[in-house]
Amino acid sequence: MARNKLSDCDILFRKFFDRWYTKEDREHRPYTATRPDMEQLSIPPGAKASELSPLTATTIDEVQGQISSMRSAAADDWPTYLKVSAPISLEWIAAFDSHYDRDAVQKVVARSQASDFSNDYVVLCCELGAILGEVLLQQNRRLQWLYDRPYWESAIFDPGSNFRVNVFHWAVKKMSDYGVEDGLVGKIQGCLQRIEETS
Repeated sequence: MARNKLSDCDILFRKFFDRWYTKEDREHRPYTATRPDMEQLSIPPGAKASELSPLTATTIDEVQGQISSMRSAAADDWPTYLKVSAPISLEWIAAFDSHYDRDAVQKVVARSQASDFSNDYVVLCCELGAILGEVLLQQNRRLQWLYDRPYWESAIFDPGSNFRVNVFHWAVKKMSDYGVEDGLVGKIQGCLQRIEETS
């Protein structure tokens, strides 16, 4: 594989994430690889994310803690190599986007061992997903976390439009040939505009 050639997002998802699903996780999962960027759920308007989650209250707390841990890890890690400082904001997304060009993503993929759950590819995708969720919540206070497991199946949910935004899958797409050259800031803005137009 050429140094600047990246695999498709679904290939990378299957390589780095698929192995960590339990049988139970797979049974209620409607996709075999990455999810669409946004999905409009066929449910009555006004439903709360807490009512839609397939998890128990205890498991929701566990998943919430995992996402919070990834957000905190990004808050600690990103300022060490990106030109960002607290608080987390849209500028963090822009800085990540600029730093992780095709060559940088390929280096992450090359040094990551898929059998190691703490490999750089998985960690970076999960940090990015958590930060994308945080920034979307900042931009529209109506949005909520819709928790699922594994925690990267969690999404941002809008009760006004019934859209779920699959932020961790955005991250995998960014870190692949599919989306490495897409602008995540523009993607966030387009997502928010679509939510408002549909609400």
